[in-house]
Amino acid sequence: MLTGLAITILFRSGLFNLGAESGFFLGALGAVAGAVLLPSLGWFSLPVAILCGAVAGSFACTIPAALRLRFGASEMVTSLVLNYAFLFLGLFVLNYVIRDPNAGGMMSLRIPADAKLDRLLAGTRLNSGSIIAVLACIAGGIWLYWTRSGLNIRIAGSSPGFANHLGLPLKGIIMRAQIVGGLVAGMAGALKSGALPSLAVPFIGNIHVLTFAALLAVPAVSLLMMRTRFGLHLRATGVDPKSARAAGIQTGRVQMMALILYGLFGGAAGAYLSLGYVTWFAQNMTAGRGFIAIAAEVMGQGTAWGTLVASLVLAAAESIAITLQSLGLPFELMQMIPYLVPVIVLTVHAARRQRRARRQITPETQET
Repeated sequence: MLTGLAITILFRSGLFNLGAESGFFLGALGAVAGAVLLPSLGWFSLPVAILCGAVAGSFACTIPAALRLRFGASEMVTSLVLNYAFLFLGLFVLNYVIRDPNAGGMMSLRIPADAKLDRLLAGTRLNSGSIIAVLACIAGGIWLYWTRSGLNIRIAGSSPGFANHLGLPLKGIIMRAQIVGGLVAGMAGALKSGALPSLAVPFIGNIHVLTFAALLAVPAVSLLMMRTRFGLHLRATGVDPKSARAAGIQTGRVQMMALILYGLFGGAAGAYLSLGYVTWFAQNMTAGRGFIAIAAEVMGQGTAWGTLVASLVLAAAESIAITLQSLGLPFELMQMIPYLVPVIVLTVHAARRQRRARRQITPETQET
């Protein structure tokens, strides 16, 4: 959910950074590394670990944006290939810096107890990271829809040319958007490592606090994008950067803010992975969730609420896959389910759209 919201913000700014997977991955790694390598700070250890994950995720997402803004390099290509570069960078850190010498495989040292996310409900995986995610979504929504910088990002994303016409710093907006998105992606990865407090939910079990935070983040991001000046600027920059610039919007600054949000949300998702569900970092622990988040954004049609629904659908698909595995069905085939669901949903949606388009073509319009 957090990573999907990060992508929603970024795509609205007109940038198509595909580094959500690496941001998620480095967020989980950064959170574990911060918890393991830094001295114990008591209750302060957890927020420091989450911050490390957010910063790591933002780093992964900022580089492609910087190359785009400085040299005009395609952020789609650079972010795609950097996913694999950062994967091996993370494996290097895991193997030579935080690896547990007593573990049978390539696994990191265990996270200290004071850096763990508490379970919200006994018997479930819901932890305190959920509350953080929800709060992050609320804050993101307020920022996008109720602040001047949020308006700038939406204008820059909707119409970069118009944003430039308004005098908005297009490059700065883009970079900020990338940084924020990267920070969020990193937090998402960090919160997945098993160190967040959790709450017990009837019939569900323990749920991490960050899950609730992610839910609260949805209306926040929606408000930020649709009810603030920054959100307006963001959407304008994404639709037509030239018109946005002509309207005086500093599209560069708007996209920079979108990048910042992108990194923040992605980093939060990574932190949630490493701090909320397990207490260590391991190879391939993200399992392509960053790419799944891109599918969630597309399924949600670029809206915060749509991304929420899509995320819940994809989460249900993953849960069904796990349940079917317990029934003795082939593990490899069941693992395909969460990745096939977006294909099916998008195909059905495209088919319906084509049918509606055909119905609108009347015999009279065909003759003309």
